[in-house]
Amino acid sequence: MVRFKNRFLLFHIHYEGTPKRAPPIDTTIHGGHISSVLKESILLNFGDFGAGIAATSTGIKYFSPYSSTGIIRCSRDHYQMVWAALTFVTMLRGRNVLFRVVHVGGTIKSVQQETMKLNTKLLNELETTGVITASQTDLLLEKARKEIEAVDA
Repeated sequence: MVRFKNRFLLFHIHYEGTPKRAPPIDTTIHGGHISSVLKESILLNFGDFGAGIAATSTGIKYFSPYSSTGIIRCSRDHYQMVWAALTFVTMLRGRNVLFRVVHVGGTIKSVQQETMKLNTKLLNELETTGVITASQTDLLLEKARKEIEAVDA
């Protein structure tokens, strides 16, 4: 039996028109929205063939609306197509956005570690700009740590 080989893409969403130091917190966005725009982008840019090969293996494993970061699991053979389709996404729920892939990993453990580092950095930036308080930062980091550790391949 052959093992299914994955790649995990850690991404960050930048909202156009917002300062780099204080990204907005939009709690109405969740993994389902990102999954649907990603599938639309794959279909638009790679056609039925791309949608067919990516549909079975691609999924959002984690998304935090507070830090605008997430993890996508996809097939190792097609991760570059998923990465390209994610890069081509420019609108998310009526807002101009830019998706940036921060890290690509072959194991969920390496991506979990990078996600925690990125979440810590982004939430600390929100704290220093006064968007959230120190106690909120601690609560959000603890919540994110639990959610990220719960992600399995």
